[in-house]
Amino acid sequence: MPPPTDEELLEELRLLLAMHGKLTASLIEASECTRYPNAYIRRFGSLTVAYERIGYESSNLQRAASVRFRRAR
Repeated sequence: MPPPTDEELLEELRLLLAMHGKLTASLIEASECTRYPNAYIRRFGSLTVAYERIGYESSNLQRAASVRFRRAR
């Protein structure tokens, strides 16, 4: 099976957002319709960037956690 395209990954996040009205790493990890959060982080650089690509604005807390994660890597 070929790796998913950017659009396929983003569509998974759109579906999850439509189902829950928000996005979090925990929701992504628990969902059967999405891949693990690391798949999005590897592809887009962070969950925040992936969220922005679908027009979702993450909370200040989520953005701060993303910055801390990138610095730790």
